[in-house]
Amino acid sequence: MPSASRALTSLLFLLVAPTLVQNRADNSKALQRSLQATLQCLESGQPLNVIAVLPPKAATRHVSNILQLEYPHSRECSRRDLHMRALFELRTGCKDDMSIEQDASYLERWMRLENLADWYSPGRTIAIVRDPMEQMLSYFSFTGEGWDWDNTSWISDFEEFLDSPINQNPQLGHLSGRLRWSPGVLPHDCRDKVGPPPTEADFERIRERVLSGLLILGTADRFEDTIYVFASALGFRRFDPSAYETFQPRNSTVYKAISATRDGDATKNRLQRSQLPIALFNKLLAVTDLDRRLNELAHSQLALAAAFGAGREHGNGASPVGG
Repeated sequence: MPSASRALTSLLFLLVAPTLVQNRADNSKALQRSLQATLQCLESGQPLNVIAVLPPKAATRHVSNILQLEYPHSRECSRRDLHMRALFELRTGCKDDMSIEQDASYLERWMRLENLADWYSPGRTIAIVRDPMEQMLSYFSFTGEGWDWDNTSWISDFEEFLDSPINQNPQLGHLSGRLRWSPGVLPHDCRDKVGPPPTEADFERIRERVLSGLLILGTADRFEDTIYVFASALGFRRFDPSAYETFQPRNSTVYKAISATRDGDATKNRLQRSQLPIALFNKLLAVTDLDRRLNELAHSQLALAAAFGAGREHGNGASPVGG
């Protein structure tokens, strides 16, 4: 089993900035193609320099841009991208490839990828998560340009959003291979066609990978600290975080977003937790309990890295999420 110090020399899954996706089937198929391509690289015995697992709405674009600065000319089997994109629409119908069997097959391939990566590219996995309440509020806000928070009609949509099985601990779902769908509202007649949400056992598996140094976990809540740890872990040669001046949310003059719902990194017209009725607030806490523990694990790992001098000694922990 690789040591934590050895793990801080590498990077595994890379998710790049989201692009316009018309439907959930396209999103899932693109992710599965990336998974298959990564498996082929690993099955050929080629060690990967980078694999980054980045759930949507967790500073994905910003991390991707930084990784592209460090790895501008990666070979096909040098840096592989597993990209879970954010969707622009809230609702979707049943898709042809929605089935419990296909979700189980995806999970089986994901587990094989983890095993091969840990063998051929040990400790070369990074992931970034986010405070799950902020992530879910941001994602919901992102799905509609015209949300009117003063009109309570959005409340029923948000209740449906939280009731959808693919929205239960989605960050853990993405990191564990349990989930191959972006968050959204599934019609009731589709909900028996998706696999079960992530469990305590999935959390323990990810936790063990983090504690053993196989997975370097950061959080968008402390984005600058996270990038310093990633840079130390990978031995960055091109990107110098101490010379980087844009850890705060980038505006549209720095980063051109392709969505009308965004201003750079920030989601426009953002729903805030203070606007949630107490019942919805508590429900959101309940369906993201494992994601919350995952984010707490990321915070504890950053504190541990700082204590051992991995990363920087000082900093304000600025978050770049912006919405």
